[in-house]
Amino acid sequence: MAEKMAALEVVYGRLERLGLGAICLELHSHKANKKAVLDELARTLALGRPKLQGSADQLERLQAAIGRLNRHSEFMNTPVAHRLLPF
Repeated sequence: MAEKMAALEVVYGRLERLGLGAICLELHSHKANKKAVLDELARTLALGRPKLQGSADQLERLQAAIGRLNRHSEFMNTPVAHRLLPF
């Protein structure tokens, strides 16, 4: 959310490039009215669940990254006297 239309357009452009433009709802515009909002909500709901492509590989990489970040967080939050150096 933002109050400035320029900021909203930047965010919308980024979401559009990620393939998420279809789920964006324009409420900031003076052109927005109740019927248009309801029509847009109905259109978005009709899209159904997102279709994932290559999700198994992405999920595996994401889980590996989460594991690395969690290990790093544990290491950084362990008192220095109790650290086992990872090298």
